[in-house]
Amino acid sequence: MKPTYKLHTDPKNLNINELKELNEKVGSRPRLIEKWERALSFSPYVAYIYNGDQLIAFSRVETGGPNLLIYDMCVDPTYQGQGLGTVVLTSLLEQAELDGVPVIGLSAWTPMARKFYLKNGFSDSTRNTEIENYMEIEL
Repeated sequence: MKPTYKLHTDPKNLNINELKELNEKVGSRPRLIEKWERALSFSPYVAYIYNGDQLIAFSRVETGGPNLLIYDMCVDPTYQGQGLGTVVLTSLLEQAELDGVPVIGLSAWTPMARKFYLKNGFSDSTRNTEIENYMEIEL
């Protein structure tokens, strides 16, 4: 069966139970549903991909302070290496750029994540010294 990937940006159509499961599937620490609901309430931009009825990729941008930050980038291990992370990231950046956001940052904790973000236009930055491994992109 051919994959039927569909990109979404409306958080109202996101199944939080599936998000919790996907996040844990990629090795992130478990987070209660209530914490996901709260995190999404601080997220003006989300992007996620379903393959049919299965959530396979997700990320969000969170507000809080002077910077907008990308959080919770995850792609189901079965689907990694197919460019889905780039699709999700590009969607987040386009949403923010349409709203006139000048810069988005993130913390890249692993060498693999750092390589991914460098490939997608991010660079190391010392503008935000409160965040370890801080990288950003100007929109």
